[in-house]
Amino acid sequence: MDTLLKAAITTLALSWCSFVYALHSEQEAAKSESQPATSKTAQQQAKNTQPGVRALARYAEEKQIVEQQELLMKTLQLTPKELVDNFGQKYIGMIVPQPVLIPFLDQFKSLEPDTYAALRRNQIGRDHNLFHVTLVTPPEYKHIDKALLQSLQQQAITVNLIGLGKVAQGASTAYFVVAESSEGQFYRQSLVLGQKDFHVTLGFSPHDIYNTAKNRSTLIFTPPQSDINIPSRN
Repeated sequence: MDTLLKAAITTLALSWCSFVYALHSEQEAAKSESQPATSKTAQQQAKNTQPGVRALARYAEEKQIVEQQELLMKTLQLTPKELVDNFGQKYIGMIVPQPVLIPFLDQFKSLEPDTYAALRRNQIGRDHNLFHVTLVTPPEYKHIDKALLQSLQQQAITVNLIGLGKVAQGASTAYFVVAESSEGQFYRQSLVLGQKDFHVTLGFSPHDIYNTAKNRSTLIFTPPQSDINIPSRN
């Protein structure tokens, strides 16, 4: 009998708790519906500023940038040839067709809408309205074995265009496409030359910048780090 009485009391207590909880929930729902829209917006904004939400949004944004950059990446087959700069100095370069650079030029223009024309004008004047990847610089050209050079010139070289890069030094700024080529590095090695940061200059002002890194470390848009910590939603 005592057991049945205890069970009945327990059931009654649970029923009462359920009733109170349901009543409280209805009151909260009614309160929320009558709450001003501005207050709800503020609550939503506060929710969106939580660390987990911010991290997820940042990751999604960076992922989109990476996907856009991957669409810009191109692989080209280019032929080395002897070129001459504005000072009459010879060097070895590979001409890059302008159409493949249009996406990079558009990106460049979007970043420098006010100075784009001036930056481009300097490059056009120096490089005779052409784009190229330098394999052997004018100072290097003076000292290499020309007979060995002739034997290498007929070989097409695979070049990968990676993304838009930028460097600044003093009052000068330069924009370029970062390029990579294992075959290009081997070409230089065959001429007893060291590693080089390959790139395609798009524009500069007032002067181009030399003797500085123009590799992936100078990319304007870089991939998200693989160790990004996405907080748990719990």
